[in-house]
Amino acid sequence: MSDSEPYIVTLVVDPTFGDQLEELPPGRPVWIIESPANRAAVQRVWATLPTATHVDGVTIFRGESSDAVASCQGILSQIDLHHGLHSHVPPYSGLEVIGAELTPDLSAALAEYGMTKLTPRTGGFRASH
Repeated sequence: MSDSEPYIVTLVVDPTFGDQLEELPPGRPVWIIESPANRAAVQRVWATLPTATHVDGVTIFRGESSDAVASCQGILSQIDLHHGLHSHVPPYSGLEVIGAELTPDLSAALAEYGMTKLTPRTGGFRASH
């Protein structure tokens, strides 16, 4: 990622995403919810990219697999900690969320991290500054 490209983090809260993980843009950081299907896909990616870090690789996290919105809200602080102003230059400028719909509570949570431009997409949404 160059300084001129937006620094987007992909957040996957769909526990059935699995094999689709390998179709995401390479070099973009991905945070994906723990599930059997997702774990298997993550392990395949880790095997092919052993030197990837949280900045350009895949991070798996435990969330509320039955509640995508709660999982999304629950991981925002960790994403901000690892990709935000105090951890990365430049800090991330947006989130590509897969597997959750925008709700008023989620919109408010995103706004706490400066993500006020919200664009619904099929199967999720994009949030940016």
